[in-house]
Amino acid sequence: MKRLKYAAIAAGALFLVIVFLVVVLNPDPKATVNRPFTAQENVKPPAAGVPPSAKSVSGIYRSIGQDVLQLRADGQFTLTDKHGADGGVFGLVDGRFDVKTTRCGDVRGTYVVIVTGPQEAGRAALQFTVQDDGCLDRRTTLTSKPWVYANS
Repeated sequence: MKRLKYAAIAAGALFLVIVFLVVVLNPDPKATVNRPFTAQENVKPPAAGVPPSAKSVSGIYRSIGQDVLQLRADGQFTLTDKHGADGGVFGLVDGRFDVKTTRCGDVRGTYVVIVTGPQEAGRAALQFTVQDDGCLDRRTTLTSKPWVYANS
């Protein structure tokens, strides 16, 4: 019993030493470890209108059916819907959205995309209009409902 008590005291002391070292010896007082987390730190919703580039719409979007669309500034594309997860690449220049995904093989899709709503998480939304896409599942998922920017 005494061993257990001393082990608990030693573990507590070690924890306090580690916390002390991280806080005191950290050279950057603005580092994340030294400031409180704010809930919307990474939220950068897109501005309304025609998006000029992939970077301007990068983020995580959700549909009313809880489908998830992730667009990365480097052109990576992830879509999770009732058919499962799919990934690929996309390009975006002045509202023209070109996409190629694994599920659709070599079939490329072309859409026009606009951003609607205020520039706020939960309100800014992407609206896709198909120009040419032979992949019915992707076309249906992208165009059937708006994609609302999520807190990411």
